[in-house]
Amino acid sequence: MQSNYKAIPLNRQTAIGLAAVFLFALCLWAIVSGQYIPPLLLIAAVAGGLAFLKHPKITFVAILATRIVIDLMWWLPYKIGPLNFLAAITGGATALAALYFMMHFRKQIQKHPCIHLFIAFTILAAIGALRALNTKIMFDEFFRLFSPPLMLFVGSSLMNKKGDAKRFLLLLALLGLIPLLSSLFHLLNGQMDSYYLKGRYRLLGGYQNLRNHSLMMLICACCGVYWFFQVKTKTRQTLVGIYTLMAIGFMYLTYTRATLLVFSTFLLAFFWWSGRKRWFYGILSLGVFIVALSTDIQEQFKDLILIFTLNQKTNLDIRAITGLGSGRYGLWVRSMEGFLEQNIGEQLLGMGCGYHYVLTRRAYSGFISVAGGYVDTHNGILRILYQIGPLALIIFLMMLIMSGRNGKKIATRAKLQWQRDIGALVAAITVCILFNNCISNGINSRITVGWCYWLICAAGFSLSRELSQADTENQMQKESAIPPPDQI
Repeated sequence: MQSNYKAIPLNRQTAIGLAAVFLFALCLWAIVSGQYIPPLLLIAAVAGGLAFLKHPKITFVAILATRIVIDLMWWLPYKIGPLNFLAAITGGATALAALYFMMHFRKQIQKHPCIHLFIAFTILAAIGALRALNTKIMFDEFFRLFSPPLMLFVGSSLMNKKGDAKRFLLLLALLGLIPLLSSLFHLLNGQMDSYYLKGRYRLLGGYQNLRNHSLMMLICACCGVYWFFQVKTKTRQTLVGIYTLMAIGFMYLTYTRATLLVFSTFLLAFFWWSGRKRWFYGILSLGVFIVALSTDIQEQFKDLILIFTLNQKTNLDIRAITGLGSGRYGLWVRSMEGFLEQNIGEQLLGMGCGYHYVLTRRAYSGFISVAGGYVDTHNGILRILYQIGPLALIIFLMMLIMSGRNGKKIATRAKLQWQRDIGALVAAITVCILFNNCISNGINSRITVGWCYWLICAAGFSLSRELSQADTENQMQKESAIPPPDQI
């Protein structure tokens, strides 16, 4: 017993000594090479890993906050090997999440209803990564496919106490203040007078990509709508209302039509499933009224009308047809033609990560001259299909549908209104993400947006587990209250 007791301080001293040697080596590296960023990142990675294992909930929120901030710092020039700063941070965070996933798999995660789908999806994504266009794309695309849905299981495991689902949604809304305040700064700084794209001055915010900005504003707006109905005092409701209107306003000023359509869908679905039928009909009537009177909105969405009214009398030439939806229609048609020309193996397993770029290059539209030919499909469904095949696509859609159905189940069966509202939020945002992926890129190409969506779904599964446990406890209490037959 005495020797074992003495071994404990010895082990600790050894660990401290090894850590000191490691840090000293990093300092020497920094001095000799003159590169300070890689050593600092390694120190942060070690510290973050230890913190994540010791305090996973707090560290996880910090990682999510860091990811949101780093999205706004895309201009940093630092690289780690072939990866830029943002990709390196994403890789490190994903590695930590994967480590947590493996450590807690037997205890909690293996019971998740979507776990078998995720494992199959990961295997197919790995096969696609091994057949990637090049090494850089292999890592980049695999993380885009693997990292966001991983958060569904890590988040569901971390939200393991009563009320965690609601607390997380509050944290997510508060983290949304980061991009909101950034957008407000750029608006007041005159960005709307300097950023011009396709005939309009637009609000880019602090993001490199307009679509990224609009989708983050979508997440903020959805959280804002949920919390508007949770707060009780007029002061808090006013503050949440300002938060929500800011998100909607900044989203509109991006003039990304797909996101505006998607958010409109979210509003209608949320109000319907949360039982607020007056709000549903009010928003629907207001939307119809605004579209009928606003020539600006009609001009923005005229392509959508043409797509659904194409016939011989429309008299559009082939260039006009392929240019619909800012060229999306032609991009999808031509890239699909190229995919169907591949052999049966590539049609079943996909062409490999990055080969969707090869297919989009054959499109005869304005996209061909953008980004040196590395152009996204502008369709989340096709992006998965082309890279890792129809089976992986079906599995991915099944995970979304199961998450949405879980939300709908909570919305229709939960006893408390705030619980039904969480269910309605999960179901409604799933519908709008499905819609979004059909008409543009989304959660499988925008990692931060993907993290936020899957974590909202994780909150839904956490609440569902909480409600099931409460039902079980109530049933046991009822059974224990029934006296034995011999005492009746």
